[in-house]
Amino acid sequence: MAAGWLSDQSIAQTFSGGMPDLYLWPMRLFSCLAALLLFFQSCTRPVKELQPLIQGADSVAVNIFTGDGRMDSVRRVHIIRDAAGISKLAGMITAAHAGYQPHCGSDGSLHFFRNNQVVKDIYFRVGTAPCRQFSFQLEGHWTASELNEEAAKLISSW
Repeated sequence: MAAGWLSDQSIAQTFSGGMPDLYLWPMRLFSCLAALLLFFQSCTRPVKELQPLIQGADSVAVNIFTGDGRMDSVRRVHIIRDAAGISKLAGMITAAHAGYQPHCGSDGSLHFFRNNQVVKDIYFRVGTAPCRQFSFQLEGHWTASELNEEAAKLISSW
């Protein structure tokens, strides 16, 4: 029989449950693209889920800890009540997802309030690059977002 799509090998593969190579590469390509799409969507998911929780806050209480990464004592408290400042801070927190670093500790905490109720607690670490993060819980799991240079300067100004 002539080589091609109806060769002895392709007939044998079809009847034995296998598929000819001609049909496998598009399926493999589609599977790889689907896996990449899911991976990149999962990287931004926590940041997108956090945004509606903190965007509508009417005030934020900022606690600055002693600065050694432990939550042992609050050194300073800063309250933000202006909508523009809250929106700017919320935008910084939800800008980019980062890998959660549990060993880093935190330099302080942000408590977002709406109608005198805490809607979200977020911790931050301003230290060195691998540990520089905002960390928070979503759906019972710890996750983090990137704390960029602008956010570090803003937090340091308090």
